[in-house]
Amino acid sequence: MLSVNLMAVELHPVPMYIDTLAEDYFVLGRFPESRQICEEQLVINPQDKMFLERIERIEQILSGSRLKSGNE
Repeated sequence: MLSVNLMAVELHPVPMYIDTLAEDYFVLGRFPESRQICEEQLVINPQDKMFLERIERIEQILSGSRLKSGNE
C-alpha cells in the first residue's frame, strides 16, 4: 500500500494523500519519515490538526519506548 500512496502523492500532492502517506509510515513504525512529512506540511499550514496530532502520537510512542528501554 505504501508504494500506491507514494505514487498518489507524487501525482496529486494534496493534504489528504500526504496525510495517508504519513499514516502509512507511522503504521509501519517508520516514525522519522512520518514525522518529516508532518513537519514539512506544518511549514505550509502550521495549524493543520492532522499533522499536529500525528507528531504528538509519534512523540508519545517514542517517549514510551525510551522509558521502557531505560527500565530494562
